[in-house]
Amino acid sequence: MTAVPAQAHGRDPGRVVLGAHDGWAAATTGTTGGSAAAPADVRTVAKRSELAAALAAHPGAPKIVYVRGTVEGNVDAADRPVSCESFADPGYSLPAYLAAYDPATWGRVPPSGPLEEARERSQANQAKQVVLDVGPNTTIVGLGGHATLHGLTLRVTGDNVILRNLRFSDAHDCFPQWDPSTPPTATGTPSTTTSTWSARPTSGWTTTSSATAGTTSSRRTSAASTRSTTA
Repeated sequence: MTAVPAQAHGRDPGRVVLGAHDGWAAATTGTTGGSAAAPADVRTVAKRSELAAALAAHPGAPKIVYVRGTVEGNVDAADRPVSCESFADPGYSLPAYLAAYDPATWGRVPPSGPLEEARERSQANQAKQVVLDVGPNTTIVGLGGHATLHGLTLRVTGDNVILRNLRFSDAHDCFPQWDPSTPPTATGTPSTTTSTWSARPTSGWTTTSSATAGTTSSRRTSAASTRSTTA
C-alpha cells in the first residue's frame, strides 16, 4: 500500500494519480484510478444507498466517489439502521446453533446440516448489504478528517483503484461459523480449551480481507492505491 497526502499540492484529491513506479501499487504504468472521470461520474455520497449506486454506475468507466461523514452499512433499503436479526434466515437462531454444535454433543468436527446451512444463508443476506464491489478505474476519497465506512466492506474487483482518506470501522460478521475443533494436548487427549468463532465465512466474503481494499482496518488511511485485487 502506497501512502501519499490526501491533498497533493492543493489539487482535487480525486484527480491525483500515482506516477509510474511510485511504489508497488503504481508499478509499471502507474495508477490513475478514476482521475479521468467525466463530470457525470463524479459523486458525493453520505449514505450506503448512494455509495452503492455510485459504484455500480457505468461499469468500467472512470469514476470518482467522495465520501462525506459516516456511511452506515447495516441498514435497510431506506438507509435505516437494522440489527443482525434482520439478516437472519428463518431457520437460524444463535441459541439453537450453539446447542446443536456444542462439542460435548456434536464432537469436534466442522458444523454441517440444516442449522449450518441456515447460518450460511444468514451470512449471505448480510453480505449482500454490507459488501460493496469496487470496479476498475475508480477513486474513492474521504472528505475532511472523519469520513468513515461503518460496518461496510469494500471488495476491490477490478484493476486501477485508488482509496484515500477513509476510516473503516466495525465490519463485523453477524453470523461467524462455530469451529469446535481444537488440537489435542501433549497426552493425545482432546484439549479442554474453549472452542472458537471463525470469522472466515463460507459465502465468498471475509471479515479479514486484503489490506489493499482496506476492508476491515480501523486505522486512518491517508491514501491507498492498488493495481490489482490481491495483496
